[in-house]
Amino acid sequence: MNEVQRNVPGTKVAFADGRQTTLVETLPGTIASEVITKLGLATADAVTPKSTVLIIGGTNVPDADSQARLFQLFTRGLTRAVAENSTLIIDGSTAGG
Repeated sequence: MNEVQRNVPGTKVAFADGRQTTLVETLPGTIASEVITKLGLATADAVTPKSTVLIIGGTNVPDADSQARLFQLFTRGLTRAVAENSTLIIDGSTAGG
């Protein structure tokens, strides 16, 4: 077991709808390169992110107007900005959405 595996444990998580993700828990003082390696982003063909967007918050948006605005923000704004700028998005990946 190498140093990264000891300091940054990773667990595969499968959701009921078939989606899956990697849960990575870190200790205080963990350097970013360890997390990048554990997420599998440090491969020869991987694009090195120039920036990172961390999205935290609930997914329960009850009113249709807010849902429509958020959908527009993500599909028209954030998605394009991320694609054009080699940005990594990290979200909470809760079972609720």
